[in-house]
Amino acid sequence: MIGAMIGEWTARNLIPHEARVLHNAVASAVFTVVGTTYAVLLAPVAMLALEGYNKPEAVTGHEASLGEEVFQLLFGLSG
Repeated sequence: MIGAMIGEWTARNLIPHEARVLHNAVASAVFTVVGTTYAVLLAPVAMLALEGYNKPEAVTGHEASLGEEVFQLLFGLSG
């Protein structure tokens, strides 16, 4: 992060304002491509992380039903 700050400060001091303004359209296109690529690459990671989100809840439900079965067997209650 400090390197980026130093790079920006250096560019602002060494490159004239008029020259930087000419490259705004190109920089905008580059940032758009980089941002879209990042989002496309990050989406599968987020999907994998959220895929396992409901698994603990399913396991808890299964354990509760097994506990209920044990309770019914202990006290002679049949479903």
